[in-house]
Amino acid sequence: MSEKRRAKVVTIINQKGGAGKTPLTALLTYGLAELGYNVLMIDLDSQVHLSSFFIKID
Repeated sequence: MSEKRRAKVVTIINQKGGAGKTPLTALLTYGLAELGYNVLMIDLDSQVHLSSFFIKID
């Protein structure tokens, strides 16, 4: 029987704007994906700046 792996959850949150959450999250997500990890990034910011790093948003 194969060993079940549990998902790791990383949350980056700060109420203050300009704290560096978006670039940190983008670089962390990209870096982990490059290392071969399966990653899921959920952007709850209504300005969708984080999503725009990875997909073209008009």
